[in-house]
Amino acid sequence: MSKPLGPRKSKKVTPKKKKIMTQSGASTKKADPSNYPFEDGQPFIIRTGMASQRSIHVAEHIGGHQYIVRLRDYDPSSNDQQFVFDSRTKSIRQNKRRNFALGLRAGMGLQTGGSNYVVVREFQGQSQTWRYQPGRSGNLRNEADKCLDVVYGKDTPNNHMCTWVCHGHLNQGWTLHKIPEFKPNYPLDNKVVFHIRTGMNSKRAIEVKEHVGANQYILRMADYDPIEENQQFMFDSRTKSIRQAHKKNFALGTRLGYGY
Repeated sequence: MSKPLGPRKSKKVTPKKKKIMTQSGASTKKADPSNYPFEDGQPFIIRTGMASQRSIHVAEHIGGHQYIVRLRDYDPSSNDQQFVFDSRTKSIRQNKRRNFALGLRAGMGLQTGGSNYVVVREFQGQSQTWRYQPGRSGNLRNEADKCLDVVYGKDTPNNHMCTWVCHGHLNQGWTLHKIPEFKPNYPLDNKVVFHIRTGMNSKRAIEVKEHVGANQYILRMADYDPIEENQQFMFDSRTKSIRQAHKKNFALGTRLGYGY
C-alpha cells in the first residue's frame, strides 16, 4: 500500500527582473527634459505673447563678445531674429552664429532682474541652458527655474529681457515660429554651366564686373557673350547657392553688411 500524499509545496515564484536595455535600445530613451518642439538646426523665431507679438532680436554689441537682445517688429527674413535649438547642450543658438547662445550676461551668474540683461554670447554653458514649458502661454526657463521675462512687462519696441520668478503673465509667454526650409527649384544639375539673361527685349546677360572692395564684384547687364567666363554660372544644391563657374568659391548674393 502506497503512502498517502501530503500537501504539495508551492514553488516560490520570483518576479523576473526587467531587462535594462543599453543606450542604443529604444525602450531606454528618455524624454528630452528641455521639451524642445523642433529638431536641432531647424530655424525659428521667438515671439512675445503680448499684444504686439514682437520678436526677440539680436541687437547692439555691449562688449565682451556679447550682444543684447531686444523686442523688435517681427521680420522672418532677418537673420538677427532666427534661432535654433541644440538639445545636446540644452541651449538656444543664434542661427547665423551657432557658437553664440541665448543667456545672461557673462560674470553676472543667474541673478534675476532688469540689470542682468539677456544677451547672445559665445556658448560657455553657465546661465545659457533653457527648457521650453509648453502651454497656453509657453515660457522659457533657465537652470535656476526662472523665466525669460520682458522687463517691467512693457510691450514696446527695443525693450530688453531679463529672467524673473515665473508667474504666467504674457510678458513671460513666448511662441516659437518655425521658418519653412528654403528649397530652391534648380532646373539644372550641379556643374552645368549656364547664363542668366533678362526677360526684357535686349536679352542681355548678367556679367561679373568691377571689384568694389572686400573681395566683392558688382554685377551688371552686358551684351550676351556665350564664351565670356564672367557671364557663366552654375548651381550648388548643397549650399543652395549660385556660383561663378570659373571661381566656384564666389557666389551670387547681396553686399556684405547689408543683410536682406
